[in-house]
Amino acid sequence: MSAKNAEAKAHQDHSVPVNKYKAAALVRMSPQLLEWLTKYAAKSGHSRKLECAKGPDGELLFDAEALKSFSAYLAEPWPAEQGKRPNVPSGIEQEIQEEASFGCVICRRPKGEFAHIDPVHNSKNNHPHNLIYLCPNHHDEFDNQKLISKSDIERTKRQVLDARTAIWRAHAGLLDEILALIKQLQSVNVATQKEHFPALDAIKDELLKHIKAHALAPALKKTAPGFAKKLEVALGDNAAPVEKVIDERAKFLEETGLVECPLCDGSGSHNNWECPVCRGEGTVAENLVGEIDLEPYRQEECPLCSGSGSHNNWECPVCRGVGTVDSHSINEIDLSGYKQAECPLCEGSGNHNNWECAFCRGAGSVDEGKLEHFDPSDYEQATCLLCKGRGTHNNWECPICRGVGKVDAVALTDIDLSPYQQKKCPVCKGSGSRNEWECGFCRGVGTVDVAALENFEPSAWEDEDPDS
Repeated sequence: MSAKNAEAKAHQDHSVPVNKYKAAALVRMSPQLLEWLTKYAAKSGHSRKLECAKGPDGELLFDAEALKSFSAYLAEPWPAEQGKRPNVPSGIEQEIQEEASFGCVICRRPKGEFAHIDPVHNSKNNHPHNLIYLCPNHHDEFDNQKLISKSDIERTKRQVLDARTAIWRAHAGLLDEILALIKQLQSVNVATQKEHFPALDAIKDELLKHIKAHALAPALKKTAPGFAKKLEVALGDNAAPVEKVIDERAKFLEETGLVECPLCDGSGSHNNWECPVCRGEGTVAENLVGEIDLEPYRQEECPLCSGSGSHNNWECPVCRGVGTVDSHSINEIDLSGYKQAECPLCEGSGNHNNWECAFCRGAGSVDEGKLEHFDPSDYEQATCLLCKGRGTHNNWECPICRGVGKVDAVALTDIDLSPYQQKKCPVCKGSGSRNEWECGFCRGVGTVDVAALENFEPSAWEDEDPDS
């Protein structure tokens, strides 16, 4: 397939209404959420809903361009009352919980919170692609970049979305899609061998469930009975079903003259978008490979991020974090919207309240276009709830305000004081002194944070034997 033919096919696809599964795969949002968005306005104070039509049988049909336009609308800053965060609507809350299998993507604890990948202070963005489900502890570690990095979260979110997209594609077709499902299973299987996040194990189980459902479907048994039978046998192997299924796919491709798409290598994605050569199916006929012109997709350094994949300390919006772009599109990239201006919050320092500036993400500058979204009231200062403005807590720098004594007023509702509840010091029994010196555990206060007791080791504070 030539690049010209691929573009013609893409244009044709976009002119024909797509069902809810193809729509879900296109914008990487579930059919359930898309249907919810046709009924309810997601943004408070807005009336805009997702447009759709109904087929003769009542099936929802969507226009591809309208879908992409609505997804872009969801990524724009959300309205909120002064000093408050924009509300996450119930439909999107359900979406984020379901994609995480109703548990923290890091530890699987069922009680979770909706964490923003791009901080809500900066983006005011409640697009489901900017949200992930984390337990309170891992949410705090992610916000403070302790142990869990942004790249860890982005990589996990991408794996989850890739897998769910493969599942939605499988509902839209059959043979090609089950091959794509197995390819995605292979990708997730490799990922779990490198980093073990429970969310990826849940995705593997989900992929296997859908592969089994399609392998047993009468339609596949009719169109590819031999392959369906082999898959059924492989799935029944309790010892290594994942490896067996992956192996059967490789054999089937060889037998039927199909090969991995030369552009996306079978993933169905190219530069974090649906592959324009195989249209997301991951495979092409071997005898057509010679007709595929890959020159338009030759990669060149992204003109915005200069190949780093990041812009202002976040994923580059031009190359979507890849660092390169297709050569045929490089002349169409408009960089005028990314001219830099001094950050109005930190005035170019990159720091705000002894933390990385939330508006510029520590870069010291922002895209000029973002200045119109800067609202000083979002950063009005309030007295720190823990130290009451002193800047210290238990004779240490206050861990909430980092010694400033104040915090952003909008953050007050997110501050959890429970770890800082006071308990009598187990070393000095509340006296504040030990061996006629200031107690080293409570620093003379007589009480300690209840969270500090979790790591308390009595043996470390036993008095030495005077005769030793």
